[in-house]
Amino acid sequence: SDYSAFCRSMEEFYGRAARAMQMRVGQEMFNYGLNEQPRLLGVAATAMKFMPMQMKMKFVLEKMTRTIRENVGVDCGLRDDGDHYTFVVNVCPYCYNRTTEIGCNALVGTFTASLRWAAGKTFPVEEVSCRGKGDSTCSFRIGKTPVD
Repeated sequence: SDYSAFCRSMEEFYGRAARAMQMRVGQEMFNYGLNEQPRLLGVAATAMKFMPMQMKMKFVLEKMTRTIRENVGVDCGLRDDGDHYTFVVNVCPYCYNRTTEIGCNALVGTFTASLRWAAGKTFPVEEVSCRGKGDSTCSFRIGKTPVD
């Protein structure tokens, strides 16, 4: 409920501009986790140097999903859907118990930053469904082809 209240406040104060701010918050959350909790990715950073890009991508997405589920307590999962991954949040902390016009953008920022860190490239990440907009889950499509 705290995350949700924070996002609601940003949206009420900044309107649609809160979308970009929430994405930045998500990026900073990943950076904070990387710097303050380096054991979350452990020795994987060294091993990842030798992995192909798609393996790096899969590894970091699976690790992020596990961390969000186990350390943050959010019911979520990751699916490989061929040309993209789908990250599904059953009860999203960003739109919990509220409606939103702009969606849950902090997770977009978190996944964008984690993939940039892991693979050195930017991948398309977009929210395709949102509980705050009336959908049954918050779902994010994570493309496997980098945009740069």
